[in-house]
Amino acid sequence: ERVQGGYVSNVLDDDSSGTALEISNDMTRVEVLDYTQSSHINFEAEIRFREAPGVTQVETFGISLNAEGTCFYGMQLEAVQNRIKDNISLDNLSRV
Repeated sequence: ERVQGGYVSNVLDDDSSGTALEISNDMTRVEVLDYTQSSHINFEAEIRFREAPGVTQVETFGISLNAEGTCFYGMQLEAVQNRIKDNISLDNLSRV
């Protein structure tokens, strides 16, 4: 049986055989997009981190690994502070 994705946390589950599950808003979601057994895997992760009130931050990135050790990763930057897409200054970009 293969796990196609799930949530990642730094908290240890003290009752792993229990049937209750409480998911916090600041957990990381990992989703396996594609794989070939013993050859490659493509997955996407969404970082969910609680921010200060009024701050919206969405972080999603993808990674592709293969058996030869090649690693590809990427992300798309859509906005920094009050700047959207093409109007992002280097000052703001350096803070990412």
